[in-house]
Amino acid sequence: MMKLDIPRPHLVGDTGQFIHSSPCGRYQIWRAVIPTFPAEAIVNATNRQMILNTSIVPGGEFQIIRAAGNGLKEYLYETYGSGSGLPVGEAITTPSFEMANCWFLIHVNGPNYRMRTRRTLPLLKQQLADCYRRCLEEADKHGIKSIAFPCLSTGATLGWPRAVAARIGIDTMRRWFNHPIFGQRRRERIPGPIFFLADPVGPYSHQEEAWLAAFK
Repeated sequence: MMKLDIPRPHLVGDTGQFIHSSPCGRYQIWRAVIPTFPAEAIVNATNRQMILNTSIVPGGEFQIIRAAGNGLKEYLYETYGSGSGLPVGEAITTPSFEMANCWFLIHVNGPNYRMRTRRTLPLLKQQLADCYRRCLEEADKHGIKSIAFPCLSTGATLGWPRAVAARIGIDTMRRWFNHPIFGQRRRERIPGPIFFLADPVGPYSHQEEAWLAAFK
């Protein structure tokens, strides 16, 4: 897919509450609702069919699809509806349509921790790391400088322990931005911040503890 050329108006949203920042300022934890958090791109967890309903209980996936409006559904159907879907560990970027807090949505298909066996767990961990890596690659391709992430694959359906998933996410980010050959270019092209969001209320309100532990 080619680079998306879309308007980039002033972003309007609710930042919520600041929790923590890395010493360099690149990585930040915020207690906020992801569909209204202002960032150039919001990461949306989806599934292979990209129907955006991977959670058993209404969560970020449903909030985002409602906020983006019918344009997102139509775009996904017209652009990707005839293919084989989005493989686990892969990501695609779309416009945000009616969302005023971001310009882009990066849709990513995370692995299912509940389907793990001792033999497959290393592969699932690699696929979760691939989700974060592919989101960064999509941001680089589309000229996106700030990204907001939920704690991927930790909802009711996919079931990853938040501490494990957050550690994989943070470690993947650090390796990607600190690559011995491409790291400097990547840091220049995506100056950040990279936002890690924790829900302010509800069953996932303690996600910030997992992010904080992963920062250490």
